[in-house]
Amino acid sequence: MLIPFLQPTAATEQELIRIAAQDMGETGVVAILKHRDPKTKEKIKFLVQWDDGDSSWERWPVVQKLKALDEYLDQHKELKGFTGRKTLGAV
Repeated sequence: MLIPFLQPTAATEQELIRIAAQDMGETGVVAILKHRDPKTKEKIKFLVQWDDGDSSWERWPVVQKLKALDEYLDQHKELKGFTGRKTLGAV
């Protein structure tokens, strides 16, 4: 029995990153949902929603270069002293 060859479709850069992360056992970030203890970068924590459905509280060093942090900071002007990857350089 012959099996037809399927022509591969071009993947976007985001799809390639997602596939590579899955291959390495990494999980992507869907969004940052909320924050707590916003006094200093050493104390603030962000509730991160991962693409595997899990959520966890993460400290500043984990989230500081995430695109999701930029989006969250745009919505939460009370955190104006905190800057995300826009000023650090995209990752």
